Amino acid sequence: MPQFRVEVDRLKCNGFGACVELCPHAFYLGEDGRSKIRGAEEVVEGDMNVKDFIVVDDLGCYKIAEEACPFQAINVQKLSEAI
Repeated sequence: MPQFRVEVDRLKCNGFGACVELCPHAFYLGEDGRSKIRGAEEVVEGDMNVKDFIVVDDLGCYKIAEEACPFQAINVQKLSEAI
């Protein structure tokens, strides 16, 4: 089974909320009004969380959220294929 890295670039996100509406079990709006991934690791630069990412085995609605984001703040990348 393949693995996927799902990432939200919080610098690109403007809080439109399509990801939350389409995939509420995976995304939510943080205190700053920008999308976050539930259970994600944070990439912090200085004082700012610039990215959230999670590695998943099942894409579920992550791909739908990526396609719906008008700011292209969500990126889904295939990592590997299990043997």
